[in-house]
Amino acid sequence: MLLLCVALQSMAQSVTYAYDANGNRIKREIVVGSNKSITTDDDIDVSPVYDAIGNYDIKIYPNPTHGMLRVDIVTIGDETFSIDVFDMNGRNVYRIANADNVNAIDLTSCENGMYVLVIIKGDEKRTWKIIKR
Repeated sequence: MLLLCVALQSMAQSVTYAYDANGNRIKREIVVGSNKSITTDDDIDVSPVYDAIGNYDIKIYPNPTHGMLRVDIVTIGDETFSIDVFDMNGRNVYRIANADNVNAIDLTSCENGMYVLVIIKGDEKRTWKIIKR
């Protein structure tokens, strides 16, 4: 019985996660036994990011993205939002001057890497890190 418990313990799995400075999960690692691990990019959580500017809800997904990013803004009335995406050198790679409630941002022609998504409404501004793979 003791031998069986030791054998099962050596085959046990545990899952560890790595997060970036913004709290986004960037890596999931499955630890099998004492020294084996499997890391898969497909296991990265692509749950939508929810945020708000004032009383307006914002939903951004998927992040990380393979090219097509969606930004949904729940607005009431004729509010004006702008959406910009910048590369890490500060160059604007995508701009929507008057964003709709549902916005598709095509980053497929952009290099893989990290980008900054900026949404502005009047004097309020929010930024998010976007990863393109």
